[in-house]
Amino acid sequence: MSDPSNWHGEAPSDWLLVDTQPGQDATPDHRLEVESWECPHDAFEHPSRGTLPTCIFHTPPHELPDNIDEGEALLEALDRATEARDTEITRRRKQFIGANFGNLEIAAGTTIAADDDYPIRLTHARFSGDVDLSGVRIEPSLDARGCGFDSRFSNVDFSQTKFCTDDRVTFRESVFDVATVDFNRAEFDVGRSVIFTESEFGSRTVVDFSLSEFDVGGTVHFGNVDFGYRMIHFDQTTFNSGTGTIFWDAEFPDDTRFHFPNSTFSGEGDIYFRGLSFEGESDIAFNSATFDVEGDVSFAETTFGPKCQVTFEGADFIGQTISNGNFEGANFTRVKFIEANISNCSFYGADIDGALFGNSFIDETVDFLSIRDDTPNRPSRVDADPKFDTEAQSGLYQYIAAIRSYLPLRPQTSAGTELENDEDGRDDATRRYQKAARQYHLIETIGRDNSLPTLQAIGFVRRQDMHRQRYAEQAAAAPSLALRRWAKWVRASTARLVLLYGESPWRILITALSFVFGYAIMYSLSGLRVTDTGQILHASTIGDIPVVFPQALYFSTLTFTTLGFGNYQPVGWGRWAAISETALGAILAALLVFVLGRRAAR
Repeated sequence: MSDPSNWHGEAPSDWLLVDTQPGQDATPDHRLEVESWECPHDAFEHPSRGTLPTCIFHTPPHELPDNIDEGEALLEALDRATEARDTEITRRRKQFIGANFGNLEIAAGTTIAADDDYPIRLTHARFSGDVDLSGVRIEPSLDARGCGFDSRFSNVDFSQTKFCTDDRVTFRESVFDVATVDFNRAEFDVGRSVIFTESEFGSRTVVDFSLSEFDVGGTVHFGNVDFGYRMIHFDQTTFNSGTGTIFWDAEFPDDTRFHFPNSTFSGEGDIYFRGLSFEGESDIAFNSATFDVEGDVSFAETTFGPKCQVTFEGADFIGQTISNGNFEGANFTRVKFIEANISNCSFYGADIDGALFGNSFIDETVDFLSIRDDTPNRPSRVDADPKFDTEAQSGLYQYIAAIRSYLPLRPQTSAGTELENDEDGRDDATRRYQKAARQYHLIETIGRDNSLPTLQAIGFVRRQDMHRQRYAEQAAAAPSLALRRWAKWVRASTARLVLLYGESPWRILITALSFVFGYAIMYSLSGLRVTDTGQILHASTIGDIPVVFPQALYFSTLTFTTLGFGNYQPVGWGRWAAISETALGAILAALLVFVLGRRAAR
């Protein structure tokens, strides 16, 4: 192989082959100081053509006799390398740089022993047929950087293969343009790193690492990988890495299935799913996955398209640090965030029903209800809320919606159609109200436990709204007049209108002022007697109200605040109005004290 210019770059300084020793980094000091590489293997003795200018590994596969087994030839070459007394010969004989393989098959149960410290180098080798190393135990370090698996109808099978080395296993910059790449049940017991960085998988290549185990002292690195086909499976895969597991800046096609169900992430490093982008109807699944790492779990700069299905259902993030994630619309039902440290994440529109946040630390940078978001027309609601899909329109529309919220009407979707019963006869709106109430209660608890009063207040108010609207829904659906249920709705609506369920002292003050002015108008019509003169102040017509109103307002204010009648006495039916106003004033004063005390205690 005299022209290595296409191996590591265009500059001659990049052509030099990296030759690291176990435990060393790949620096220029460890490169082979040659610009051309000579094959260390003997020329191939062809039965009919004589001695060829190349070895068996660099002879085009179609020129080899049919009885040649390239897998056996590879094993024999490795045995010869190990038997050599000269370590330099051993090192070079384990190099198969730029080799050209057809079908490479090694029987399951075979062990490729590591009797020396040198890696097997398959750098820039080409495989034009099937590769079947399933069930093989590979003990030396494996360097398969820049390899090409080029047959679209072939398979690369490393299922149940065991990589057991103190050094590294690398497929960096390799191209897998085959039907399947199968690492199902593979075991990586590797002292340093497992590297697939900048590799490419073809547009029809199914990638399967299901049930595989990575027990790696360094990093499991899938950074900048180009997944050309949408089927990518890491089901029940174990990642135990010393310095982290990386999937950053990988590329995916539309409608990708990127699955990690029941997988486990552990070790001392960070977990990076950073800079990923999913579009179309992609399905991203981490359901029942377990995260147990000492570092951070980061989804920074990762985006999910509006039609993507993202689920973490039942996942375990106990004690984890989660940062910089945009999880809008994802499924987090029954996820455990116990004692987790969460920051700069958005869970807007996410389904958090049944999630556990006990003793977790959540700061103000975490968004559940789009409180901090400047995006217009985004209601501060959870996804189960029937009004979540309602788009805000003009100011008039919002006023109408506010009035409508106090009416016992069936909820509507954003399309303006009523929610119907499901096929089992259960009311869809009622079920959504119950689910939304649970999620709002969870948000309320998160706000209380993390000293986030605004979040706590909104969660509480929204939860009470769900109960109030459910009362109206159940009363309207009752076969007969359900006075008890209607009474619940009336009480809840009154509590919302007057004091916002105990969250707004301003509503109490506005209600009090409304009563004072309203009773003043009634006193103007019923009449007031001046105590000193006995004169009756009375508006005989609507037009006379402004003349009497100042005295009536004075009397109404004193009566409402229970300070007495002053120089006036009500007459006629105004006496009963004065009694009711005094009672209402005392009640609202007590409610104001309650609300202020409640907010102060928070």
